[in-house]
Amino acid sequence: MDARKFREVCFWAITCVNALLCLVSFWTSKLGLDTVTDSKLVSISVSFAAACFSFVLWFFLSRRFPMADARKKASYGLVIFFVCFLIFGFSTLWSIITLGGKEAVGIHMQQVLIASDKQGLKLLKQGSQEANMAPKLSALADQFESYALREAGGAFSGMTGEGDVVSTLRNTAETFRSLADSVLKTEQDRAKLYENLKQDIASARDILSTEDKDMTMRSINLQFSKKLAGINENLTRMGKTTSVEFVTTVSRNLDSLTLVTKESTVAAQREAIERLHGITKGAQEIVSQLTGKEEFAETDVQTFTMISMGNAIIRYASNIFYAWAYAIALDFAPLLFIILLSVAAKDEEKEITLDEARQVRLDAEAAAKTILDNAREKISAIINELKPEIISAAKTAKDGLEESIPDIIKQIRDQVQKVKDEMDSQMRIWREEFQKSKYKI
Repeated sequence: MDARKFREVCFWAITCVNALLCLVSFWTSKLGLDTVTDSKLVSISVSFAAACFSFVLWFFLSRRFPMADARKKASYGLVIFFVCFLIFGFSTLWSIITLGGKEAVGIHMQQVLIASDKQGLKLLKQGSQEANMAPKLSALADQFESYALREAGGAFSGMTGEGDVVSTLRNTAETFRSLADSVLKTEQDRAKLYENLKQDIASARDILSTEDKDMTMRSINLQFSKKLAGINENLTRMGKTTSVEFVTTVSRNLDSLTLVTKESTVAAQREAIERLHGITKGAQEIVSQLTGKEEFAETDVQTFTMISMGNAIIRYASNIFYAWAYAIALDFAPLLFIILLSVAAKDEEKEITLDEARQVRLDAEAAAKTILDNAREKISAIINELKPEIISAAKTAKDGLEESIPDIIKQIRDQVQKVKDEMDSQMRIWREEFQKSKYKI
């Protein structure tokens, strides 16, 4: 088989392969469109139009591109560059969604659940750290209650009975006790919210691991979105369930708890007041542990959302690389075949095999022989057609020649005689002149 026939066979083989690839691409694109529309007519018509467009494009280029010159190839290349974006948009992406969209969305869902669980644990840990401050706050409440009893006996101000100082100390003690109870209550509320969060996360994982074949990806996404709304609600409530604001208010009120010493204050009272100031500063330091550390700062709760399959296949492309490879191969493998045909055509122009050269020589010799035979036949036919006329013309010429021979001979003789006479006359003249010259000498 010579090179041209082999290239033609390759062209039609590649065309059949392209048709098969376009057929598979049509079906995968149709399944991808089914995920966003309920209309079968829309999904089938759009995917079929895309497959036909791709087939016609690759068929045209596989026939024209390999044999085109450099200028036309540059023009075709520019067209291919822009058309590939169209094919990728209305065919390849839908094939990727069909092949890996469900897995990409599943990966996103799993990551959302993991992130929500981590955030819930972080909020729960923050509540536990706040709850760990409850014993210290209770101890402060007992200390301030004890100092209130001592102040009632005149230990600090020197005045006995109930007064503003005793009332302030007791209110402070009640505030710390309420703060301790609030911290414990907050920790309990966060624990309940975290239990609800874990239940929602577990339910969401059950939805992802369902084996119900009747459930479509759309119904799974809808159910998961409902559970995700509950997860976001629990996380938001956990983030707002905190005692930091209450603790901050108490810390500000401690600054107003001061006892001023007078000249009449005895040394024991001064020492008691200094100890009270020390207790107040210690209480402020304990309170600042709830308001000054980063883990007790207000936490920005992240809201988790669902994403479409289109965004999922792009965001998690590295996880579904196989889907990208399959879909791109379906739509753009013909481009590789066109390049192979171009390389083969270029090599064919540069190289001619010995068999092809011999065949060309034999064909040329056969053509020349045929032309020569045809020429001989035509000349023979012409001669046969003109033979009577040629014979007649020859006979006429012979007869005419025989009739004109005597006249011609006579004319020749006359000419010869004339020439002879002229020569004799000239000789006489030369002889006379010679004789004259002789006498002179």
